[in-house]
Formats: sequence, C-alpha cells, structure tokens
Amino acid sequence: GQKHKLIGECIGIYGGRNVPLAMRRNQVWHGLLTGCNFSWFWASCYNYGDGSVDAGRYGAMMETYREVKRGPAALLLRSQRDNYGIRIMVSRDSAHMNPLVAEMGAHGLGFARLIESLGLQYDSITQEQVAKGVLASAKVKVLFLPYVQILNPDEVEKIKAFVKQGGTVVADARCGVFTKAGVPIEKPPMDEVFGISRTQFKAVPALRDLELTRLCDVPAVLPGARVDTTIRATTAKACAKASDGSVAFLMNDYGKGKAILLNFNLAVIPFLDGRGELGDVRTVLENLMDLAGVKPLAVMKDAKGHVVTGTEFSRFNREGAIYLGVEKSGHAFEKFPMQAYVQLDRKYWVSDVRAGKKIGFTDRIPMTLTGLDFQLYALLPYEAKAMTLEVPDTVARGTALKVAATLVRSSSTPTPPAYTSIFRFELIPEGGYDREDYVPYPWRLKDAKGGKASSEWAIGYNDRPGAKYDLVVTDVA
Repeated sequence: GQKHKLIGECIGIYGGRNVPLAMRRNQVWHGLLTGCNFSWFWASCYNYGDGSVDAGRYGAMMETYREVKRGPAALLLRSQRDNYGIRIMVSRDSAHMNPLVAEMGAHGLGFARLIESLGLQYDSITQEQVAKGVLASAKVKVLFLPYVQILNPDEVEKIKAFVKQGGTVVADARCGVFTKAGVPIEKPPMDEVFGISRTQFKAVPALRDLELTRLCDVPAVLPGARVDTTIRATTAKACAKASDGSVAFLMNDYGKGKAILLNFNLAVIPFLDGRGELGDVRTVLENLMDLAGVKPLAVMKDAKGHVVTGTEFSRFNREGAIYLGVEKSGHAFEKFPMQAYVQLDRKYWVSDVRAGKKIGFTDRIPMTLTGLDFQLYALLPYEAKAMTLEVPDTVARGTALKVAATLVRSSSTPTPPAYTSIFRFELIPEGGYDREDYVPYPWRLKDAKGGKASSEWAIGYNDRPGAKYDLVVTDVA
C-alpha cells in the first residue's frame, strides 16, 4: 500500500530439513500479508545441496514465491492494507527510559498481540508524527500508548485534542510520568485525561485477580494481572477491581472521546489467550474496541461456535473489493485437524484465491485447520459469471498475438464502476510447459479496470510452424 518504498523481511535459512515445510512456505505468506513487498534470504550454515531445489530450505520457499507471483502478491500490493484506524505510538524517548525505570515490567508487543488476537490490525506511528498532528486525520480512531512513560508537551497537546474531538486513547500503565530528561512529573498531564489520581508517584505493582463487572454480560475474571495499586479513579469508571480495591480497565469520557487506562502489564493477555484461558475477558476487550467504533471483519470459530485463538486476519481494500488474509498458528492445547469456519460481518461473493475457486454468496467460510494455515479469500461485491475473449484463431510468426478479455459479472448487484481486478494471461504449449520444441511465452498480470484487460505476445520467428497453444485468462480474485 506504500508506493515507491521497500518494506520487507530478512529471513535466516536455518534448521535445514528439520524445519517443517509448512513453516518455510508460510514465512512467505506471513510477509506478504503483513505488507512486505520483498524478502531477503541469508544463511551462515548453508553447506549442502542446491539451494534452488532443496525442499528443506530455499526450495520450499521458492515454490510459494512462484505461487504468489502468479497473482496473489499483485492483488495485495496493488491494494490498501486496512488498519481499522488503529495506531500504536512508538516512543523512542520512552524506549531509552524504560530499561532504567520499568516498575510495571516490560510490555514488548503486548498491544500488537492484543489487537491481532481480536481480528484487527494496526499501523505504527512515531512520537514525531504525533507532534506534527497526524492524529487529526479522520482515518485515526484509536491510539495505543504502550508503556509510554515519557510524553513531551507537544505530544500531550495533540493527544488531548484528538480525544476531545472524539478519538479514543488506550494506555497500559505509567503514561507520561517523566519529562524527556527523566525527571518525575508531580502531576502527570495525562492523569486528567484518564480521570485518575495516584497515592504516590512511584508505582507499587502487585499480582491481582481482577473481576470485571462492566462491558460483559456476566462477571469475568482476569487472573494474575500485574496491577499498579497506587492508581485511584477520580472521574473515570473502573470496569475491573481486585479484592484489595485495586482498579483496572479505567474508562473516562474526555470531550467527545474516551480515554482508557488498563493499569496492568499486558503480558498476561497473550499468555492466557495462548492457553485458551482468556474466557469472557475477550468479550470485554471486544466491547472496548466496539465503543471506539472499531469492529473486526471476521472471526474464526470452531464447529461448536467457540472462538479459535491464535488467528490473525489481514484486510486489504481495493475499490469495493476486500481481500482477507487468514493466518492460524496452533497452540499446545488444540487438536488438529480441526473443523472451523470464518464468520464474516455480512454476506459477500467469496472466492478462494489460492485454490482458484468460487465459494458462493455467504457470510461463512469453512476451513480445515492443520495448525499452521495461511489462506487468502476475495470478498467481492459481485458474482463472476464467465470470461469472454477476443482472440484470433491463428497468428503468423514475427507478429503480435493480441488478446482482449472481459469478465461477465452479475447485473443484480451494484458494482463500483471503477472496480479493478487483476487478470493473468497465459499462453501454454499444447501438452504443457515442458515441451522443449515450443517457444516458452511468459505469463502476464494486467489490471482489469471495469473487468476488462488486454495483453499481447510477440510470436517468435523461431516458433514451430503449426504450433498449438492454449490461451488461459484467469481472474486472480
């Protein structure tokens, strides 16, 4: 989604034949679904076989690269990755401070794992971007502050303005309590936003079982949360309390928006989620995001209708079409294969991009999970009926073979007139690509604006007289 930028991943090829092939293949998909447009391989222990064909190393990955380059990669990279208006602020000042004063413990990727576990995605922004006013964009709905102990005055000003105008800010603990120089602030400016006070400046962390009585139909318990016991609610409402009176999940109305202070170390959330023990706490987290106007497009459920944890969804938008990436990593308590389904927010014309087949007009996609799964589905505003081609029966050597293709779509469903798909044009020798007596012509990917696209090949003088080719045009979605 970001033009003229290389966004990629560095992959160390370790483990050789001991690494499952599914893991090798899925590394490619994971990079693509997270927005990468290139990969860089390296290995210091490569000492056997031919790297291009060794199925235990590069070979397995190259199989998947060949698959995604035949259309799925173009489908995603020419679309816009949807991050649901969620931003996580990266504070370098706090990163310098936290190793020195981390009373509540390091949170690492806590917010990122929390957001992903709810079927959502996010984008990262820097403290400099916040200071320059990026939060004023209508696209930003929720700002997460992961253990941001340092907030500069201009950042505080912009965050306050964001919340007053209807945005939602969520922090875990100890938000904006130091100056950039590491000097404690007697009255942290964000305490007013979160509607809290402190019995003392220094945090007093303690492990507590939190009972949640708000934002859920029945009381839920979050066990073993590391809570700052010095926090008190002033204008905020505490959605969770411990037996000693410690509070958490503090919600405060500020202007037109909301400020939420979780007041505990987020490490407990992915830990419990990975064990299948999050229970009704998940409902509370979902309702918090719902209050901010953020709802997931999809959720994975098992045959009994229970949420399947460890599932990550990636959403890409392009002119009315949605491309949904699904990643599922297995947990120790789960048994595979597992019959499950993806529950969508409404009905779409759904197709399986990897399998190249239509699923139908539905809000439920059946899946058989293996414990390490990557799938890509197209959620379309129309039904693809057929493909019509304009192509000559014969073509002379040394001239151009020109082909025009049109996708016939359902007329009953309104379709954005500017909708653009991607067609793959292939000229396949009779008998397959392995025919050595035929000229190999490369397949091509073309944007199909309004469901129409064309392509051409220069037919070689060295092609065999009377050679027959199969012309195959595929709508990648």
